[in-house]
Amino acid sequence: MNQRKIISAEAYDGDPNEIHVELDNGAILMLRLTPKLHDPLFAEIQTLHLPRTDGGRVYWSNGASLSLDELLNMFTDETGSENKT
Repeated sequence: MNQRKIISAEAYDGDPNEIHVELDNGAILMLRLTPKLHDPLFAEIQTLHLPRTDGGRVYWSNGASLSLDELLNMFTDETGSENKT
């Protein structure tokens, strides 16, 4: 399990399908949520308020959420590189 904390999460330029997540070490993850849109909860995020964080996950008002570990896995999958945060 990762010991990092999420400082902030926001939709990039108002696009709910791309989020920027800032970690407590200053790293910023830029993630596309497109691979998650097959999940009905994530399909709804386009009509929801911006994402929020509780330090351990990014979540939306409909119950959709991604843990920090899930976010890091998505980042690794997108970049094809091993994350060193």
